[in-house]
Amino acid sequence: MPPDALGGQVINMRQTLQLIRERKMEFCAHAYALFMPDDELEKTYPLLVVQWCLMVPLYNSVSTYFYPLQPFAWNVWFFAVGALLALVLLELMWLRLFGRWSGYQGTLMDTFCYIINVPTEGQLQQPCLLRFLLLATVFFHGFFLSAYYTSNLGSILTVNLFHAQINTMDDIVSAQLPIMIIDYELQFLLNLNKELPEEFLKLLRPVDSGIFAEHQTRFNGSFAYFVTEDHWQFLDEQQQHLRQRLFKLSGICFGSYHLAFPLQMDSTLWRDIEYFTFRIHSSGLLSFYARSSFGSALHAGLVERLPENREYTSAGLQHLAIAFFLLLAMSVLAGMVFALEIISKGSAKTLFYYQ
Repeated sequence: MPPDALGGQVINMRQTLQLIRERKMEFCAHAYALFMPDDELEKTYPLLVVQWCLMVPLYNSVSTYFYPLQPFAWNVWFFAVGALLALVLLELMWLRLFGRWSGYQGTLMDTFCYIINVPTEGQLQQPCLLRFLLLATVFFHGFFLSAYYTSNLGSILTVNLFHAQINTMDDIVSAQLPIMIIDYELQFLLNLNKELPEEFLKLLRPVDSGIFAEHQTRFNGSFAYFVTEDHWQFLDEQQQHLRQRLFKLSGICFGSYHLAFPLQMDSTLWRDIEYFTFRIHSSGLLSFYARSSFGSALHAGLVERLPENREYTSAGLQHLAIAFFLLLAMSVLAGMVFALEIISKGSAKTLFYYQ
C-alpha cells in the first residue's frame, strides 16, 4: 500500500480494491462490507451481516445554571403554575363570598405555601366541609409535588444528568453535529441512499481514510462517524472501563451489508476461505480473533484503553448562580416596593399594607 498521512497504518480500501482489479494483489485479509457492484471484483463467503450506522458522542453533563428547573419537564411546570393560579382564584372567590375581603393581601402567600406543602402564617380553626376537602386535596398535591421535586433535585446534585441523546436523524440535524465520512464511502452512501434530507447532507464532512481513522480512533467528540457494527465493537473496547462512555452506536443506520474479504475474480482461494469461515464460526473462534486483534492493536500502540477520570470537581459559582439571581431580583423588587411606600406615605390611600 502507498504510504498515507499516518505512515501507512491505515488501509485505503479504494486503492486496495483497485490493486485487486488490476491483479496486482490476489486477496486482501482486511474484511470489508461496503462493496459496490463490480464485475472485476469478487468477495468471499460473508463472515457476518453488519449494519452501517453512525456512532455519536454521548452528552454526560448538563449546564448547572438552571439545574433547579431540571426535575420537572416544561409541561409539569405548566400544570404546577396553573394549579397555583387556580387555587389563588378559588381563595379570592372564597374571601369575596364568605370571608373578609380585607384579608386578600396574604392570599397569594398562603396559596403558595399550600402548593409547596409548608405551614402558613394563620390557622383555620373551623373550616367547613367543602373547604376542608379542597385543602386536603391541595395537601396531597403539594406533598407529592414537593417530595418528588426535592428527590429529583437531590439526584441531580449527586449524580450526572444526561442530555437528551442523539437517536434519530432529526436529532443529529437539530444538534447540527458534523458527520465525518471517508471520501470514497460518501459515493457509496449517495448511490444507495438517494432520498437523504438536504439538511443531513450539509453536515457530511468527507475526508481521507487517514484523517478519518485518526479522529475516530481517538474519539473526537466534535464529530459523528460512519461505522460498521464489527468496527464499532473493536472501537468500543477502548471505553469498556469508563464509567461514562464517550460514544455510542446510534440507531441511525443506512442498510445491512455482507462483511467479507475482497479477492480476484475466479480466485482459487475462494473455496479455501469458505471452509475457513465455516470452521471459525462453528468453533467459536470468530469472537476470539476479534478480541485478540484488539489486543494486538493495543500492544502495537494503534489504540489505547481510555483511562477513567476520577478527578473531583468542586461546586463553582455556576451551581448557585440561579439562587443569586433570584436573591438579586427579589431585592430589587423589594426596593421598588419600599420606594413606592415611601412615596405614598401620608396619602389617604396607601399602596401597600405591611404587617
